[in-house]
Amino acid sequence: MSPSTNLAFLLTLSPVLLTLLLTLSLAPTSVEAASGHSRSARRHASFAARRAAGEFDVPSTHVQKRIVTRGKRADGTQCKVRNPVVVAAAVVSEAASSAWVEPASSSSAVVVVSTSEYVAPATTTAEAWVAPTTEAWVAPTTTAQAWVAPTTTYAAAAVATTAAVYVPPTNSNSGSCRKAGLAWPNGNGDQPDLWKATMGNSWYYTWSPWPVDSFNGLEFVPMLWGWKQVGDWNSNIDSYAGLGVTHALFANEPNGGGQANMPASSGCELWTQQFEQLRWKVPGIQLGSASPDGAPSGKQWLIDFEAQCPQNRADFITLHWYDVTYENFQAYVLGFAETFQRPLWVTEYACHNFNGGAQCDWNYVQNEFFEGTTAWMNGRSEVARYSAFGAMQDMQGVNTANSLFSGAGGVSSLGQKYGSSY
Repeated sequence: MSPSTNLAFLLTLSPVLLTLLLTLSLAPTSVEAASGHSRSARRHASFAARRAAGEFDVPSTHVQKRIVTRGKRADGTQCKVRNPVVVAAAVVSEAASSAWVEPASSSSAVVVVSTSEYVAPATTTAEAWVAPTTEAWVAPTTTAQAWVAPTTTYAAAAVATTAAVYVPPTNSNSGSCRKAGLAWPNGNGDQPDLWKATMGNSWYYTWSPWPVDSFNGLEFVPMLWGWKQVGDWNSNIDSYAGLGVTHALFANEPNGGGQANMPASSGCELWTQQFEQLRWKVPGIQLGSASPDGAPSGKQWLIDFEAQCPQNRADFITLHWYDVTYENFQAYVLGFAETFQRPLWVTEYACHNFNGGAQCDWNYVQNEFFEGTTAWMNGRSEVARYSAFGAMQDMQGVNTANSLFSGAGGVSSLGQKYGSSY
């Protein structure tokens, strides 16, 4: 074996045996050494044996020193001999107190074996096996939603194709009711019984959803005046079938700032949300358009309304007119008939100048104008119904020559003519 292997093997032996082996290996072998140092060798051997027997221990301080013994060679000269026992003890002491250090290289490595008492490694505590937690399966909760009936959307009737030649429909009136009616703002006042007798089999409207109790013999035509009357409208709408209502009016002068005052888009919403429901509450009812004033913007409002919501098609067209000649009146009415190709209701008209010019005199209103408007409409199939302004004592700024009331609260001469008009 190589020297390094031998040394490693020796270090594995017990300290006593290691000491003996080191002592023997360092004893002089030559004849000259045996003869010159026999006494010293015997003394060293005795010391080593006693040391191995445990008679005494080498103090730990000796490990750090070199102990040299002097002897004489055969020729009488002095010699130095390293004490093998001390060296061996130093090696053993170092081996017992040092940990093994990895050698820097294989050629000079020295393996130091610790002679410390073996200490068993600490017992590793085995963790008790814990079964994995299994979550109990929970069925997913199914939330049952309450069934909600779908909102019924009523499909609008198909828009009829406009005919090149206007043909008045046969349902433009109730058949038994006169064309002439009353635009009545007076409620139960102003002698409704008198007017009922004057008008005979006729109809009336009140610019509102409310009927007049005393007009039981006249046909009531309710009106949804505008957004501000929605509450009144809903309060009365369920009674209309029982009252025998066959026609209804919509939005009073929506193009005018002092009246219903709404754009066509808002009119579409009002019709869809409130007015249209009459078709199902009163089967067969006829619904009229909004009633614009006589300004050019009035006719345009109706055109815009039908363009923006064509599904909200009115069964008849209503209009208002105020001017000073019956010729202008006739042209205006016929222009509406040509544009909309549906029955017309003229629900306000009077000989009045709103442009700051001269007003119609009483004689003209009683004669030419009456003949050119009221009497003329009786003979025109385009006009289904009409109501003059006005059946009231307070004409609200309109030329009083048009009043159907007398100053005493009775029926005026114009009122008498109007009541007998068919």
